[in-house]
Amino acid sequence: MKNAERELNMYTYFVFSLQEELLDSLKDKHEKTVKDLKEIEKALRDIAQKRSVLHNLKDDVIEFYVFGENLSQTEEDLKNLKLKVDNEVRDAKQFSAKLRSNYNKTQQLVPSDVAQELNQLELLAGSDR
Repeated sequence: MKNAERELNMYTYFVFSLQEELLDSLKDKHEKTVKDLKEIEKALRDIAQKRSVLHNLKDDVIEFYVFGENLSQTEEDLKNLKLKVDNEVRDAKQFSAKLRSNYNKTQQLVPSDVAQELNQLELLAGSDR
């Protein structure tokens, strides 16, 4: 009887230990999943913001009035607009490359939702990717 009781206690301890390990593993995976989801949501928000800026600049370029009375002021405004566009396009390309690189280093791939949004941002920025 003592042997059976001892074996039952050992088996119960083994099952309990295994259950604790599984619970810890699930907890760790849940925390990592929550962290990854927050990173994806932030990436999508950042991409949307960059796209919005580029869309607004595109509208500014389309609406730019080149037939103003003051030619030198028009030229200066055009130079400023070009500089702004160049800076935002460069920033969008750098942002995209950095985000892709970070995902490739940590996860060996870019999540599909993020990749799709990055592709749209790169197309808008006129990227060679």
